[in-house]
Amino acid sequence: MKQPTLRILSVVLNCLLPGLMTAGGANDCCRPLSEHIWYLHPPYDTVPISEAEILKVDRENGKTALFIHTSRRAPVRSSGAEYHFVQSLDMGKTLQPIPQDVPTTLGVIDSILLEAPSNPKFLYRYVRELGLYLRSEDGGLSWVMPSYLIAGQGRDRFAYQVARTNVDTVRFEIVAVHPVNPLTIFASLTVAPWTAVTLYYPDFRHPAEGVAKELEDCYISRDGGDTWEKFTPELRSGEPIGISPSQPKVIYGHGRRGIIKSVDGGITWEPVGQQRELELRPLTEADKNEETRLLKGLVNLRVRQILVDPSSENVVYLVSNRGLIRSTDGGSTWCLLNLGFDEINSVNSVALNPAQTTEMFVGTTRGIFYSSDGGCRFSRIYPRPN
Repeated sequence: MKQPTLRILSVVLNCLLPGLMTAGGANDCCRPLSEHIWYLHPPYDTVPISEAEILKVDRENGKTALFIHTSRRAPVRSSGAEYHFVQSLDMGKTLQPIPQDVPTTLGVIDSILLEAPSNPKFLYRYVRELGLYLRSEDGGLSWVMPSYLIAGQGRDRFAYQVARTNVDTVRFEIVAVHPVNPLTIFASLTVAPWTAVTLYYPDFRHPAEGVAKELEDCYISRDGGDTWEKFTPELRSGEPIGISPSQPKVIYGHGRRGIIKSVDGGITWEPVGQQRELELRPLTEADKNEETRLLKGLVNLRVRQILVDPSSENVVYLVSNRGLIRSTDGGSTWCLLNLGFDEINSVNSVALNPAQTTEMFVGTTRGIFYSSDGGCRFSRIYPRPN
């Protein structure tokens, strides 16, 4: 074979092989939802000692800064004190305790302190005794109580129209802060008696069954919580929303039709692909025995966080009761990432390095896991092996 022909073949192979390897690697690393996976049961009786949540990933002095929240049973001890908020500038090798709460930018359900992804000066802090959020526009130096007018009415008047009693009020749960507009927030609303807050149920976000009425529609405020209006009836109450930072009109959510997607800012919605596979009940070790296997069927997929890759509106992650689920084609197909273990309700948060989105950090019941190759291989960086 002549030398020019060899050079041409070499160029062609160099162009094709990386793509072929990437495609094969993606299939090997991210398992199709049809694959049979036997899940472990979570330890319901105790909180795992290594449980940790990733709060945000930032850049400080040219280094990747990780902010982690540890469980009550796994504090970081320093100078005789215990801390649950820590920072690491060396990928978890050393931890620097932080005495105050650290805000999260990730839109994880039940977060107490939220930071607007587009501007760290805009914060939203949940007040349990009120079921409301305070707002700060100066990084927490000062706080204001928004007006919370719902369709032009005060929240107690709005609650009366829903419950027809004078003892009810409205609780707000922010499910997303807009990635571009820091004053645009989305929330689920619940109507319940004031006593559910002040006397019987201090955690108003999860009052006893029958006490509260969760409104079906998702609400939006474009002025930091002062005024509210209905956003869409398509989304399921109390579950997160994922908005694309690069294409903010692309929104993912969990609705009555399953995981749904909007490409026009929430005006219209369509279900994503593989709905049946997404909703299938996870099978446990006990299900291996056909005689004792529980009744099969569709169950509600529980989603704690929806994260859209800032570099592509088509790459989206679901933190779910089944683990970390990913789509790279805008929701047409999905797969399950492999952290090295499969346990129901084991994953609580995911963050991407904004400077390099192939770097991924996952909070789990077994600590913080890290991947440098887009989720193909993971290693635990907190707590580190002794």
